Amino acid sequence: MADRVVVLGGGIAGYTAAQTMKRADRAIRITVVSEEADRTYSACVLAEYIAGEMGRDEVFIRSREQIPFGAGEWMGGRKVLEIDLRSRSLVLEAGESLRFDRLVLATGSRPVVPRLPGIRKEGVHCLKSLSDADALFQARGRQGVVVGSGPVGLEVAAALRKRGWEVAVVEVLDRILPRLFGSLHSERLQKLLESQGVSVFTGERVLEIGGAGHVEAVVTDQRSLPCQLVVLGIGMVPEVGLAERAGIRLGSQGGIFVDGRMRTSYEDVFACGDCAESVDRLTGRRGLGMLWGNAKMQAAVAGANCLGLGKRYPGAMNITTLKLFDTMAVSAGDVLLADGSYRELVQSQRERGSVRLVLKDGVIQGIQAVGAGVDIHVFLQMMLCGVQLHALRDARDKRVLLGQKPWLVRLPPSLRE
Repeated sequence: MADRVVVLGGGIAGYTAAQTMKRADRAIRITVVSEEADRTYSACVLAEYIAGEMGRDEVFIRSREQIPFGAGEWMGGRKVLEIDLRSRSLVLEAGESLRFDRLVLATGSRPVVPRLPGIRKEGVHCLKSLSDADALFQARGRQGVVVGSGPVGLEVAAALRKRGWEVAVVEVLDRILPRLFGSLHSERLQKLLESQGVSVFTGERVLEIGGAGHVEAVVTDQRSLPCQLVVLGIGMVPEVGLAERAGIRLGSQGGIFVDGRMRTSYEDVFACGDCAESVDRLTGRRGLGMLWGNAKMQAAVAGANCLGLGKRYPGAMNITTLKLFDTMAVSAGDVLLADGSYRELVQSQRERGSVRLVLKDGVIQGIQAVGAGVDIHVFLQMMLCGVQLHALRDARDKRVLLGQKPWLVRLPPSLRE
């Protein structure tokens, strides 16, 4: 009888790993176990659903290359309690067990929930799952507060504002999106939010969530913001409890340690997606790459290697995109100036947007861009290939690298000589 592969997690990582295996071997014995009852959906579009710009049925993954799961291949709404590596089995609720020969861990991540008085009150939400999005879509009230200013939190703020809510964002640091953008683009995005009626308060610490049983206010060290809805947008951490209890090695950043083939410290156990800690493709440093594109690529490699195909993962790419109202923003690579060996160049066009490059020895290490007319594909390819920026200057007249977008060759003065 053929070996059985079990995939733990029904998000995009688990789904991609399973589909990779089914495409390579239609006869494989595979089971996907998901705590969520719903089939795989795109977490990237949940804010559009909350805004009312997309129907609920449109969030689910559909592809021409999709292979349907057969009877017994998808176990939705099932919670796994333990991983027993000795018996190679999963222990499920109600005393069920599921044996495996190879296991793919795609357990994802969970929202950071701070320890604050009133944090468990009715009306306090996160946005991680479709059920979270359902709750936010169905919420009633007229005033909402988003705590934290990461991409998810800001997209929810924009979505609620589109629905007519009065929305405030509270960030403890001195600017929004502090891990993704420098002050130039943070200020630009803050002005955009404020121009659309979103209040932004930076440098303020939330002290408590006020109210009797239901949320009535968010109290900071500077003000009290009345509200009927609170959304926590502080960030995510890898969901590794099952792996840790099973004795699977974790990395320094708290994710499951994997090698270049997405194999964990146990030979027949692989990990992919938000729960996995891998190598950054640009820097070579180990860390978490909790992004949609990274999850899909990791999962494809993990699925292939479950079949012994010997695929290697090239490394995570930290490319974050978000859309606030009609403005796109992107952050890629090492975007913060870590030490004196780095320098930055900024190129702005008022109508189109602006690009900020982080350079070391003439090579692009990071890219930030905001604006509807901004195209960073050339810069991104140069960063991936390690090409020095002067190559773009040399090619500007031929437009070989530019895809007929001549505005991108208006380089900063330091590169024009």
